[in-house]
Amino acid sequence: MSFERSGATSLDYQFCTYGASKTKFRGPRYDGPEKTICFVGGSETFGRYVPHPFVTRVGEALDIPVTNLGCMNAGPDVFLNEPDVLSRCCASRLTVIQVLGAQNLSNRLYTVHPRRNDRFLKPSPLLETIYKDVDFTDFHFTQHMLGTLKLVSPERFEIVVQEIQTAWTARMKSLIDRIGGPVVLLWLSRPEPEELSVLGQPPYFISQAVLDDVRDATKGLIAPDLSDAARRPDVTSMIFPMLEAPVARRELSPKGHEEVAEQIVKQLNDIVF
Repeated sequence: MSFERSGATSLDYQFCTYGASKTKFRGPRYDGPEKTICFVGGSETFGRYVPHPFVTRVGEALDIPVTNLGCMNAGPDVFLNEPDVLSRCCASRLTVIQVLGAQNLSNRLYTVHPRRNDRFLKPSPLLETIYKDVDFTDFHFTQHMLGTLKLVSPERFEIVVQEIQTAWTARMKSLIDRIGGPVVLLWLSRPEPEELSVLGQPPYFISQAVLDDVRDATKGLIAPDLSDAARRPDVTSMIFPMLEAPVARRELSPKGHEEVAEQIVKQLNDIVF
């Protein structure tokens, strides 16, 4: 697959799979004898539209092979449903898990697609009881559904938030436990455009208390402090179809990837190496 901007340049993600997994991850795939650092995460980890994502930069800086297990719009369920991917993490020298929002996972209130976790499949009878005034057939994506529920009733929405936070905590602890080896969390947060911020700022619904509950089971947390230039939307050096320009402006910029990599390298040396 390739994305084009101006029709002159294409970006090859070198998609690859692991074991029997059907999920395609960004390459290049490494099958050498040396243990890799595995990076598990969402769109930022994948490096959408970015030729040189922070995962690659970290590997080059540390001179260690890396495995990019970033998956666009992922929640923890993507990885929990992939035993061969978990086995690769288990065999690695370290797994870095991006803190993903709590909206994209199945729970007692609604079900998401097992691989495309941002896709809303169906509400539970409990959620339909809580929101009798909402027609759930209108929704195809979790963010749209949750934003509507919050606008309809902020009070009832607190029940939803508590449920998905509880589910997220349990799922993340399970993910860390099944990986088995050393794990470091990676917190990446960027301001959401005002028109899209009804749910707050991503990663959605991850409060300090929720994060601390999961952090205790890891070797630590890396939270890069990005400069204003790195946080600013900048599609320079990004590769994408012109129709996807609005999406590209919401992604972590190449400058952002550069600074994230620099701070991961510094803090990994302090935490692990």
